[in-house]
Amino acid sequence: MTRGLSYAKTLLVAASLASCVGDPSPAGFVQPEMGEVQVSVWSDGTVSFSCTMNDTGALTECGFCYHLEGTEFVQLPGTVVDEKTFTADSPVLNKPGTYLYYAYAGNGKTRLESTERSFSIEENPVVPRPPKPNGPKSMVLQVSAESMGSVYLPLRGKVKVSIDWGDGTIENIDDEFIDDNWVTHRYGENGLYDVIISGKVESFSCLHLGHSIPVPDRIRALKRWGDLGTDDYANAFVGCSKLESVAADSLKIFANVTHAEFLFTRCGSLRHVPDSLLAHCKSENLSGIFNGCKLLQEIPPHIFLDCSVAGDFEMTFYQCESLTSVPEGLFNDCTEAWGFSYTFADCKNLLSVPENLFDRNRKTFAFNGTFYDCYNVKNESPYTLVDGKKVHLYERKEYPELFKNPSMHDSCFHGQSGEIYGGPFADWKDYASIPKDWKN
Repeated sequence: MTRGLSYAKTLLVAASLASCVGDPSPAGFVQPEMGEVQVSVWSDGTVSFSCTMNDTGALTECGFCYHLEGTEFVQLPGTVVDEKTFTADSPVLNKPGTYLYYAYAGNGKTRLESTERSFSIEENPVVPRPPKPNGPKSMVLQVSAESMGSVYLPLRGKVKVSIDWGDGTIENIDDEFIDDNWVTHRYGENGLYDVIISGKVESFSCLHLGHSIPVPDRIRALKRWGDLGTDDYANAFVGCSKLESVAADSLKIFANVTHAEFLFTRCGSLRHVPDSLLAHCKSENLSGIFNGCKLLQEIPPHIFLDCSVAGDFEMTFYQCESLTSVPEGLFNDCTEAWGFSYTFADCKNLLSVPENLFDRNRKTFAFNGTFYDCYNVKNESPYTLVDGKKVHLYERKEYPELFKNPSMHDSCFHGQSGEIYGGPFADWKDYASIPKDWKN
């Protein structure tokens, strides 16, 4: 667009912005006011523009206009980064010289324009563009931007990272995120974006994110774990109901992780996870990791490889309704396990469980509801061979020199409706031999 022979423009600067105050924004929005505009000139011949405002929630258009003296203005649409910033990257500007620029923003009723300023393109620019954060230690999340809404990331505590949001925006963050303070970005267009994160993060957690903050349902895939220096993944992806795929842990980051409980709780779209994903994990609590993953089709046989300090497996596979079997040796390396309460509860389609599933878990005393309503299992309940004799879980108390007394065992083999309402009974082969206090 041209702006007259002199390329002068009518400015709505601080004094005239006051005249816009009476012009109402759409209902519920703050009247936008434009703040600082920043420009970075890179050695690849491109220019990055950024503008801050008091509120971008009401914007229907935003961007930047620039031109080389003696040429026409070029309009460059902006991308909303968050509630107070919009940005844009120019194409390569091959012609050296002085360029004039300004930012604009409108809400359908008022159009604001910043003060006109200038930048120079030299013959040989020397400022390199910062590299995108895409090294092997970076995390890659695929997110879905819907209705141009904001996407929140589960980065918690002290966060010092560089983020490539996938829409041309690269953001450097050094801050602390607690309570209702979240790392967030607003996209200008709907679609799927790969978000690349590198740096250091104190912890990951989607906990306390309700429906009013669209975090969990915007994360669609975990394409690379990377290594962001945290040992805390407790509740990292809890409630990510549309998370469909999880990458393998190629860097063995879980070898240093001390908190992993409820990692994928209520990830209702997750069907498969990589084998040995949690191998070498140092977390003593592995409860609820796949709690509510109703589409999870199988348990990888080595997912708990060398999880030698893990003690609590409460509700680890609770309500995994698509599981039909449990792999051999699943808990073989978990010799310190003390609790399997409700581990497989409500896995209603489970058909087979290895009889030797708990052979090496001899310190376990909590089996409350372990197989609650797993009424379709066809084989005999778990036992350990001792001198050729089968010792079932409910018989362990008779061998105190070999097993911890499983004193907590209520409803371990409860069958749907059970004996209270007249059936149906569970299909365990030895169901009739199981003591009532292990069933009710």
